[in-house]
Amino acid sequence: MSSRYFWISTILIVAVTAGISIVRRTRSRWEVFQIFLWVLGAMILVMALVLGLAKLLEVLGVAQSGFFL
Repeated sequence: MSSRYFWISTILIVAVTAGISIVRRTRSRWEVFQIFLWVLGAMILVMALVLGLAKLLEVLGVAQSGFFL
C-alpha cells in the first residue's frame, strides 16, 4: 500500500478529532485524547466492516479474489 493512504488516514483522523473537539468545546488534553480514541475506533470498525463485506462477497462468489470496495 502506498504511504499516501496512511497520510490521508492520519489527516482525516486528526481533522475529525479537532472538529469534534471544537464543536464540543473540550478544554483538557484528556478529553481530546478520548475523542481521538473514539474516532480511531470508529475508523477501525468501518474498515473492518468494509474488508469483511469484501471477503464475504468473495466467498459467496459474487466478487473475484482481491475485490476491494
